[in-house]
Amino acid sequence: MAVKDKLQITIITYNRAKYLKRTLSDFTSINSPVRDYSILILDNNSSDETEKVVREFQQNYANISYIKNNKNVGANANITKAFEYNKKNYLWVVADDDVYYWSNWTELEQAIENNEKVIVISRMDLPDKYKNNIAKILHQCTFVSGFICHESLIDDTVMRNMYDNVYCMFPHLIPLVTYVNNGGNFYVLDKGIIKHGSYENMCSDDMKKEDIFARGAKLDGLWRKSRTMQFGVGFAIALSNLKDEELKHEAIKLQMETQHWQNGLRKQQDVLTSFMNYYNNPKDLTQLVDLYLNLDSQNAKYIGKYIVKMFGTNIISEIILEKLPHFNKNKIKRYIHLIKYLLLEG
Repeated sequence: MAVKDKLQITIITYNRAKYLKRTLSDFTSINSPVRDYSILILDNNSSDETEKVVREFQQNYANISYIKNNKNVGANANITKAFEYNKKNYLWVVADDDVYYWSNWTELEQAIENNEKVIVISRMDLPDKYKNNIAKILHQCTFVSGFICHESLIDDTVMRNMYDNVYCMFPHLIPLVTYVNNGGNFYVLDKGIIKHGSYENMCSDDMKKEDIFARGAKLDGLWRKSRTMQFGVGFAIALSNLKDEELKHEAIKLQMETQHWQNGLRKQQDVLTSFMNYYNNPKDLTQLVDLYLNLDSQNAKYIGKYIVKMFGTNIISEIILEKLPHFNKNKIKRYIHLIKYLLLEG
């Protein structure tokens, strides 16, 4: 079977017709290695000219298909739907504004022929010294377009867990966490073939949280846990099920040191302080609790002291106990551990 018959390319898009047109032009250009691959556009109920752009390309390219959601389900749920809809051996989910470099496509094809399960195709935040560092690779894979995934990694349980983690911004990390838990490793290309579109576009409209996160929904109408979700907290939650605690702690610390492209390199406690300054409302306490539960002991102690000082043990106990019916027994035990720790610190 040819590589083009094994790989599904799914573009997630919402109200960015001009970027989608550029991406489809890149994919169908004479120099593109994917011009005859299966390309699915998963449109999150756009209200601009997105559908018109797609229909124009479909007139010349029978390999382009189109699904328009009846409702805007949010960017992260749309990513998850891409995994659910995949019927080929491999899936590559891409955003509508990414930038591509095709010179190393041959290595990618060889990795697919070799049946590699996860192929990391972005190197923008993965220098050579980290090429074999699973913790750093997990951080690189927060960029959904930055890896290609084998369909065998997506079973019913993984799919359910992905949907359960839509709110944390990184449902696409769930199959990778499960893969690592089962002893899997990653194949990393020597040279990346994709770069995050935000590096190139840098449009102020694209940087607004309403556009990046809510993407068409009313931000103040979203549930609080989604509305207040931050990159680092979401990353920690997505990695919460890693069995290797040391690996999880290393990945989170590397993420905090790098943060992401907007902030550049930052010290871990500077990042934690920014979270604490942001989550200064008792209603947001569970965000800090989720972060605390996944940090290494030193950073957990740092944020734990802040929680006690800021909120006091009484309100902490009330809020957490109020949540207990919604969690499984293991989750309850972890919250009880937190209460004991906070009481001792207080």
